[in-house]
Amino acid sequence: MSKKKIVLLVLIGLLLLIPVIWIAVRRNQLNKIHQDGVLIEGPKFGNERSEGTKDFHYKVSDKDWRDQILGDTGKTTVRRGDFLCCVCSVLSMTDKKGKKTEYTPDKLNHILSEIDGYEEDGAVRGGVLKEIAENVTYHDRIDTRLQGEKLVRDRKSPNAVYDIVKVKKNGGDRWVVITGLSKDKKKYQCMDPKEESVTYLSDYGNRVYEWYTMGGFNRDVDMAKEGKDILAKRKTMEERMRLARRAGGVVLLIILSCIIGGKAERYRKRMRDGEI
Repeated sequence: MSKKKIVLLVLIGLLLLIPVIWIAVRRNQLNKIHQDGVLIEGPKFGNERSEGTKDFHYKVSDKDWRDQILGDTGKTTVRRGDFLCCVCSVLSMTDKKGKKTEYTPDKLNHILSEIDGYEEDGAVRGGVLKEIAENVTYHDRIDTRLQGEKLVRDRKSPNAVYDIVKVKKNGGDRWVVITGLSKDKKKYQCMDPKEESVTYLSDYGNRVYEWYTMGGFNRDVDMAKEGKDILAKRKTMEERMRLARRAGGVVLLIILSCIIGGKAERYRKRMRDGEI
């Protein structure tokens, strides 16, 4: 085999390995973030967040939903419904039409339970969250200032978003909403569904383990009627992703078959010519 062909085969092999290596490195980085967290700096001058609001502090212990089961997780709201309560609080805080009580945890849980909308730990599935709310982003990289060029935090803007972050307290994980800043502008104020009063990010060691931003309710969704439609959209997206993965696998197999077939044909030719 000539040197050019050997180099070509090596390059093809490296090209096939690059995506695998990139995925492995990225997964390792995410696992490290989820394990160790990221230390968040205090608010800086010019931070666009205003003083935190105390409205719509949905608590997991509320009698109207504390004992409701979260879909097929087998877990109750009072046990693992902190992410659900955070989502409902953000939907209420961003509402501009005065229908704030429309987004209570019991009502949203009814839809999410219908469409298998929960992860095993009680968090809402990312794809489902994007169907329900606007401007939803899951941040693979956690900025130490919880900032981003495209994140609008002006509450008067229709594109306003709030941060929902995973923190730790007493050895356990929980989700809280960053609702703004303390009165002295030196701390991030939080809404913790497991606490009765306002908290601050410093109460959790200023360390964040996962970070979402999300805006208001997606007006294309009807809280009363369209749960099954959300499921249909998600299934369509999952099917597209599945087909894309299959197509990628087929392309990879074709490339490998061509490489192996070419080498086999050359080997047979050499045998036929008596070189081997």
